[in-house]
Amino acid sequence: MYEKILALLKNGVSLEITMSSGQLFTASGYEKETTERIKSPVIVMYISDNEYPLFVNTDFIESFRMIFDDH
Repeated sequence: MYEKILALLKNGVSLEITMSSGQLFTASGYEKETTERIKSPVIVMYISDNEYPLFVNTDFIESFRMIFDDH
């Protein structure tokens, strides 16, 4: 799951992510340097409703879907 999500974020794809706890959020990017320092399975993501990045353990992601802008 880590590699799939990281690849999509690297390519600029926004993701709607559902955690195993039921929390739902939209990731619109990631912090490359911090993510590379921490390494798998954590990705430091930029979340649409928060000005600070969120450290997300991909082992606890239940599902995700890609969000496409139709404009």
